Amino acid sequence: MNWKQIRLVMGREYITRVKSKGFIAATLLVPLGIVAVYGIGIFIALWESDVSYEIAIHDRTEVMVDSLVALDPELYTDFSDTPVDSLRTFVQSGAINGFIVIEEENITENRPLEMIYDGSGGLTFLSSVRDDMRDLFREERLRRAEVSEEIQQIFTTRIGLDSRILTEEGEEKQDDTAFFSIIGLAMGGIIIFSIVGYGGYLTRGVI
Repeated sequence: MNWKQIRLVMGREYITRVKSKGFIAATLLVPLGIVAVYGIGIFIALWESDVSYEIAIHDRTEVMVDSLVALDPELYTDFSDTPVDSLRTFVQSGAINGFIVIEEENITENRPLEMIYDGSGGLTFLSSVRDDMRDLFREERLRRAEVSEEIQQIFTTRIGLDSRILTEEGEEKQDDTAFFSIIGLAMGGIIIFSIVGYGGYLTRGVI
């Protein structure tokens, strides 16, 4: 075995592959990209998770607000006597984070609730509010139900919660919280493919 020739071959491969611009760029950029993607994903997941929120409840049924306040007095506040236009102003000024108007149709016809809010809290916050509403609306429907068939239907229906962001200019826009969460999941996939691709590139560079 001629070790001199082996060293020459290895040296040539090192120069042509390992020292190539693509290899150096990948070595520097892939780790930085992974850190950036992780950081964005963590930011989306934990977006304002430690901040307290206040949601005003404008209850026109007069039967739901007390249960909501009792469930989480720090989150839900009774604003049933406050006009909706004033609640919008409160959201714009930052006095509250959002408001929900509850009407009889939300209970009897399963019409989705709508929360107008400032866009804070992230997906976890929206999921928490949605779960609270579903639980309490189910309890109210069970209380009103008189026959077993209705009770069965109540258990199979769930109240929806649509959300829109109210800007400081008073305009409502589509809430993209769920969309950004999907982006976070997609970034996770990008991380995996980047690691696999970089590993293959590294392997080709040294073999």
